Amino acid sequence: MGFWSSIFKSSSDSSVLLDSNTVFGRFSGVFKSDSLNEHWEMALSDFEKKDYHSSFSHVLEYLKNDKGDNVRFQRINDRIEFEIFQGSKSVLGYMDLVHFYAIAPLAIVEDLNIGLLRKSLEKNYMLQYSRYALNDKLQMSLKFDSVIAEASPYKLFYGLKEMAIQADLDDDIIVVDFENVKPINAEHIIAISDKEKELKSDFFYREIDEVLDPKVLGNLNPDRFQGALTYVYLSCVYKLDYLLKPEGKAMHQIAKIHAVYSLAGNQDVGLSLGKLTEGLKALKEIEPEKLRSEFYNVISTFSVVPPATETEIGGIIENEMKSFEWYKEQKHYFICEQICSYLVGFLLFQFAFASPAKDLLHLFYCISEEDFFKSLSIPVDFTDGDELRSARIKAAIKQILEDSNLTDKQNLMDQLQFETKAHFYQSYLQFFRQVLA
Repeated sequence: MGFWSSIFKSSSDSSVLLDSNTVFGRFSGVFKSDSLNEHWEMALSDFEKKDYHSSFSHVLEYLKNDKGDNVRFQRINDRIEFEIFQGSKSVLGYMDLVHFYAIAPLAIVEDLNIGLLRKSLEKNYMLQYSRYALNDKLQMSLKFDSVIAEASPYKLFYGLKEMAIQADLDDDIIVVDFENVKPINAEHIIAISDKEKELKSDFFYREIDEVLDPKVLGNLNPDRFQGALTYVYLSCVYKLDYLLKPEGKAMHQIAKIHAVYSLAGNQDVGLSLGKLTEGLKALKEIEPEKLRSEFYNVISTFSVVPPATETEIGGIIENEMKSFEWYKEQKHYFICEQICSYLVGFLLFQFAFASPAKDLLHLFYCISEEDFFKSLSIPVDFTDGDELRSARIKAAIKQILEDSNLTDKQNLMDQLQFETKAHFYQSYLQFFRQVLA
């Protein structure tokens, strides 16, 4: 029995399935099964034998996700036709006896805006494999082509990845930033219910309002505790991205906030905080109707983030725990909780995880944001007011470890502390590190 179909229990302790239509977090398909990796090896071997069509067929098989619904292809005589889905866009193309050709339609440009054309030309210099193009019907697209004798599996993989990710990132920006631009090639997106959109929209604005409240730090002076306020803001931003998974303008604004924080380095904390505040206000200014239109599910092929390593994760957690300890000693438990929430959200935003790591990070949000999950009719039951249900939490963790054949790690749960949420979150992240070790 899978983890999410077994840990959520009703009061009568009967199994309750997690709503399969509710999707959390961004796609992170960097982990391939042994059978898919075999396709990659066969693609390399066939290319060396100059069996280009067979090689490309294996590349397409390798690109398939767990459900296999992200790649379609068929052989028609001496030609392979394919379609690859990436978010709100798809890449279409073919390979014949001479050429490989791929195109990702972006939008119809009804008015030849000089700014849009200049921006596209500038981006062409940054792309390694693909290029922006405009046809006589004013359709803007990304294109990638090659003679098949030079279309190695590596070239095809990285070329298709570049254009697919770029197309998915660009389509919303083009439509939002420039007038008289009509989106196309988005028929495959998966709609969610109006009720779910409403719940996510309410959560979105409520969370932003709460962190922008001048009293969010309680009795602490936000001018003196700018570092604490930074944790609160970032916790909110990464939480919104993972739990709500907005597309379009909200997604791009979250990415901009992340970039501002990542590039801040040794920048003055006050200056960095000011930019974070502006970013949150920009999110809040998105019109509700526009925001709700950005809630939908997608099918993806390529991950936009790298896989995590134990060394990286350990270093990030250890570094932030230095700040945590000071706030813990001062009994500023709310800030401690925010530091841990920020850490979980940042890790999920920055890295791709496989089980059990991804399930353990998701479980953190099931506990810390239990009311939101319940609003989506997902029957989590890990808290009772401010109290934590330790037995249920441990049972959930145990099931995750068993599903990943890591029963030898179960003894690590002995270090979990349930005195307060702050104590638990800290011990949980330390437990998480040790599971990865």
